[in-house]
Amino acid sequence: MKCPNCGGNMEGNTCPYCDTQIEPSEKKKEDSREYKPFNYADSAYQYTVEKWYAKTWVIVLFLIFFFPVGLFLM
Repeated sequence: MKCPNCGGNMEGNTCPYCDTQIEPSEKKKEDSREYKPFNYADSAYQYTVEKWYAKTWVIVLFLIFFFPVGLFLM
């Protein structure tokens, strides 16, 4: 178990590094959590690739050199 104060490994209810005392109920809460691995497919932060024609610099170039296409891309 990790110490909430310094992050060191605890032995029993006392941290050997910073002498922090932990209540037994707090220890039980941390030990009762079940391990669930992180799955990137389930996360809301998926990596998306922007299309070349949707990039800002491409649209600006089309607006300058070929206005009708740049206007359509906007």
